[in-house]
Amino acid sequence: MCSISYSAAIERRAQTNEAVPELVRLKSAEIVEADLQADTARVTVKFEAELAEGAHGIRDARERWTFERNVRSSDPNWFLSRVQAA
Repeated sequence: MCSISYSAAIERRAQTNEAVPELVRLKSAEIVEADLQADTARVTVKFEAELAEGAHGIRDARERWTFERNVRSSDPNWFLSRVQAA
């Protein structure tokens, strides 16, 4: 499940029709951590990208996204569980 603050930001943007940053270029994606605890696999990926923010121009973004899934589940999808500034 996505963190509450991230989910709240998505919901706020949807309600106010706020512009969403647009991916211009993905500079890199690197797995920085992976582990298995009981039945839950977690993988953390560090992303570096350029984002366009309308009139504000282009900015660099560096974030760590953590994905997880139950390895015993037949569902192959990974879920975003955390987003942090990197």
